[in-house]
Amino acid sequence: MTLARRSLLGTALAMPFVGRATAQGHAHHGDMFHSLRGPGAIPLPPQTAAQWVTGSPAPAGPPGRWEARAPLPLPRSEMAWGVSLRGRVHIIGGYGEQRVDRNYHHAYDPAADRWIELALLPRGANHVGVVADDAAGVIYALGGFVEQNRTPHSDCFVWEIETNRWRGIAPLPRPRGAGAAVMLDGLVHPSAAPATGRIAPPSAGTRSTTRGPTAGRWPDLCRARATIPEP
Repeated sequence: MTLARRSLLGTALAMPFVGRATAQGHAHHGDMFHSLRGPGAIPLPPQTAAQWVTGSPAPAGPPGRWEARAPLPLPRSEMAWGVSLRGRVHIIGGYGEQRVDRNYHHAYDPAADRWIELALLPRGANHVGVVADDAAGVIYALGGFVEQNRTPHSDCFVWEIETNRWRGIAPLPRPRGAGAAVMLDGLVHPSAAPATGRIAPPSAGTRSTTRGPTAGRWPDLCRARATIPEP
């Protein structure tokens, strides 16, 4: 047998093992991860579909209709939240221009039907937690993901409407992305944010913390009741 034939035969025999090793190497991802380059719609993973909620306990309101308004200054997505401050809707961070860690800050003025570009977030990310304090005229931006829906960070910032400037505040106790936040009695309460970009088990990513506008710290208040099943 010639050297060329032996080489070809060895490669052919090794291919099933290479394929099997490659498959085993990605088996831990399961069906929670899909390629974004594949054609057509990507179906929801079974675990996500099981948590899909379309109903609402709120009473039905009067019929309404959608009307076209001024488009965003550029295509973007994955902002996660919008927040209203003194009559304008602010969206912060997200995907755009072929990156997932944008630091955009735009506000929509419904009276003028136009978008306004404001001071950029000091650290770009997607799924940034945001909450507004209308009385103080500020918006808090908490954490976010610096990769595609994963690798969160703990940096926090506050934007002041009077100066159109961001400044850093005390970081979160742990990195968080896609977290919700509310204002209550002058304190910021972020809650139930996954720490890794995965669906959080009951023992992770559900600690409620608080921070006053001038306190400069995040003392733990309680462990929130988990509502997301463990994967």
